[in-house]
Amino acid sequence: MRARPVLPIALLAVLSLAACGDIPPRLKEAPPLTASSACAVGGENVVGRAYRNPIATIVMNNDGGWCWMMSSESNRGMPYGPYLKVTRPPQYGTVQIDVLEAQTRVAYRPNPGFTGTDAFETRSMEVGFEVDYRVTVSK
Repeated sequence: MRARPVLPIALLAVLSLAACGDIPPRLKEAPPLTASSACAVGGENVVGRAYRNPIATIVMNNDGGWCWMMSSESNRGMPYGPYLKVTRPPQYGTVQIDVLEAQTRVAYRPNPGFTGTDAFETRSMEVGFEVDYRVTVSK
């Protein structure tokens, strides 16, 4: 009797997504976006829940441009862009996710004329890792 090869769980999740047709292609480079004139990004882990539900912050102007952060995961020391999906969309803006070979870009653009705070959440399609994004938009 032949032994079956064992695949890592994350790889099995990606393969099952690919079979369903839900997995986007990895891009060689990110499509160009017009950047906001002011964009600052940061993040922190929630105390007591390290590596679970970290909070990412975006502070930006509403001048028609985008603000983004880059995210990566690692498998045996090799970085890759995780497949992310928006699980809670923002109320006052748009999110664009571009999966690249070594990183994933999560970009936010506020609706025209909006100032104030917004929020959204993403989840890794491979391992279920969630990130809460908090956005502050000025004129």
